Amino acid sequence: MKIDFISIGTKSIDSSISFYEEVLGFTLYNSYSPAPDVKIAFLSDGHGMKIELIDHVHIEEYQHNNISLGFEVDDIEETKLYLEKAGVKIISGPTRIPDGTWILHAKDPNSVNLGFVQLP
Repeated sequence: MKIDFISIGTKSIDSSISFYEEVLGFTLYNSYSPAPDVKIAFLSDGHGMKIELIDHVHIEEYQHNNISLGFEVDDIEETKLYLEKAGVKIISGPTRIPDGTWILHAKDPNSVNLGFVQLP
């Protein structure tokens, strides 16, 4: 079994699509509305990672403290500068852990936790 995609409830599907496309480089490959008050969009990073965004007008609370998306990057400092320039909220880091890996934590527009790692 492998993870095929991660689902994220959104406050605004349009701003979420923009964030994942413009800031993180994902590509929208499918979107539809299965019911009058529901919009769904699928995005891909081109390397097998897919995200499903769900906008449902009847969902009022968007707490994603238990969701985290992890991204491997080549240069953690360059990534931090890029995210800051894009207006992304940095939570912590970059921090170096004992094995030499660098970690940076941020939040997407829906308060989903984002982890960025630079491997040694």
